[in-house]
Amino acid sequence: MEWSSRRLSVAWGRNREFEERVIEASRFRVTEALSLLEDCGDLLKEVTEIRIGRGPGNYTGVRQALSWAIGFSAPGGIRLIALSSGRAQARRLLDEGGAEEIAILGDARRGQWWGTRFPTMQADWRLQAPADWLADVRGLKVFSPEAERLRPDLDSVVLDYPKALDLLNFPEESAPEELAPCYLHPAVNSL
Repeated sequence: MEWSSRRLSVAWGRNREFEERVIEASRFRVTEALSLLEDCGDLLKEVTEIRIGRGPGNYTGVRQALSWAIGFSAPGGIRLIALSSGRAQARRLLDEGGAEEIAILGDARRGQWWGTRFPTMQADWRLQAPADWLADVRGLKVFSPEAERLRPDLDSVVLDYPKALDLLNFPEESAPEELAPCYLHPAVNSL
């Protein structure tokens, strides 16, 4: 499940054959996201492992995906693996070739962008002001699921979304990450 951007996707594999369902939404709505799972139908009865994108990105989408995956996997003891959405995305982009090093950025709001440079097996996500990122990514291919938000400052950014297939194709031997959203901002209000 990859729900960290406005392009929501669910993918599944059986006998090394993969299929993916995708919807694009201008705003995250859980009913639309859950309709992707309804498309899986009886396949859900055969699930032996769930891979979930933990962001960074749309925090609501990531929380909803994690909540569903934890609730669905717990009763049957289904293996649950969390991976950075951008880390899996970067692996695909690097495998497709054309660059030895890339950057994945997004708009974290509050006057900052989130991102990191790849290749690296550990995603070192950080927040920086756009001007700082411009200096850090000079000469690199830059990809973002929010390219239109970054383009006023960074005109060479390429629109690219993390995909559920990215998670399925991620190497088995890679270390799974924390089963929690990858959220870089501190909480706005403490309760």
